[in-house]
Amino acid sequence: MAKFYPTRAKSFHGSDGESLVYRALQKLDDSYTVLHSYRWLGEAGHHRSEGEVDFLILHPGQGILAVEVKAGGISFKDGTWVQINRQTRTEKEIDPLGQAAESQYRLLSLLRSKLPRASCPLVCRAAWFTSVLLKNNIPLPLEATRAILLDEDALEHPKEALDQAFAYWPIKTG
Repeated sequence: MAKFYPTRAKSFHGSDGESLVYRALQKLDDSYTVLHSYRWLGEAGHHRSEGEVDFLILHPGQGILAVEVKAGGISFKDGTWVQINRQTRTEKEIDPLGQAAESQYRLLSLLRSKLPRASCPLVCRAAWFTSVLLKNNIPLPLEATRAILLDEDALEHPKEALDQAFAYWPIKTG
């Protein structure tokens, strides 16, 4: 089983989605390290003094994946991601890939300041929508590709979904 930090999740911040992903990631082998609710401090002079990513998934052969989790109904309409609360049916604009990107770039900045550039691992991002099934032919925003959007099916086969997300980035960022 993957190594988890903290070793036991004390809180999922009221997110059923985070709980589902946490359980799914327990299916991974011990080559993975999973950091749940990873908090980071921003750099002086930047617009964010701190932030958090739902999961950082580390694999020695693939790199580091920052994953933002969203549960409930998810749609993309009029140029905006929307999350629909299943109980109240209220809609809220969200930016899951933007949230993951902030963590991705902050972590990359930290690593580059500590490691020689040649030894810095791949750091990439994804979003995990735990309550929906994404079809391969659905229209997506320009900042998204199906490879980095995990859905309800990925809960059953997390390794394959993570492999797909990691595989997308080296070609694009190398």
